[in-house]
Amino acid sequence: MKSSLLLSLLFVTFLGISCTGYKKKQTNKTDIIDSIVRPTADTAFVRKNGVALHTALSSKIHSLKDTLLRCNIIGYGMGEYENVYLIANTPEWQERFRKEVADHPLIRFHGYDGNDVCEEEGVNHLYGLHLWTEAEVRPLSTQTLSCVFSNESDTDILCSKHYSLAYEKSPGHWCYLPINTYAEDIGIIVKPGTEHRFTARLYPELFPNLPTRYRLFYEVWREWGEDAREKIVLMEEFRMKE
Repeated sequence: MKSSLLLSLLFVTFLGISCTGYKKKQTNKTDIIDSIVRPTADTAFVRKNGVALHTALSSKIHSLKDTLLRCNIIGYGMGEYENVYLIANTPEWQERFRKEVADHPLIRFHGYDGNDVCEEEGVNHLYGLHLWTEAEVRPLSTQTLSCVFSNESDTDILCSKHYSLAYEKSPGHWCYLPINTYAEDIGIIVKPGTEHRFTARLYPELFPNLPTRYRLFYEVWREWGEDAREKIVLMEEFRMKE
């Protein structure tokens, strides 16, 4: 599915591939981060320094005592640049990363910052398919949502562990909520007359909940023969209040 390629990269990162090739006189990983010179347009130079940065970055991330920052980092991997994936990719969290892990021009941050426009639309029920959450109004302290997808149709429905959330930043203006978008990529078959329950997680400790409207989006696929499926985007709306 849509995150399989990215998950493969992250799995390589978390398995801790060893990298070598930096100057032998560099022995302290912290010194490596601090001493790599600014990159130039030389691709070989960038590649050489990127290997050293990745090795040092991995060591510092795994030894972080800042548990909130560690929670916010969901992956990192070396490509043309050192890519760091954050749940909440806000300027404040980027600055916290630079102060506590590394500040280097080869680093590129990725993830939602709460300003990414959400133009996605969905329906609450269609063809006997329904999506709802445990309550329409939730307190600002909410960390998780209990969600139910119900199949009251006459056919098998395919769904997954993926979902997304959006919040109304201003009247009529919706933005994606920063959440951990990575999940195990498996298909779940929901038989007619049954339901699939799942938990949607918010991260108020990383991106505070606001007293506004929220939307939960959940994609399912209705089978039409052996090779064709119709994708349906289900949506449930709820509100946060103080």
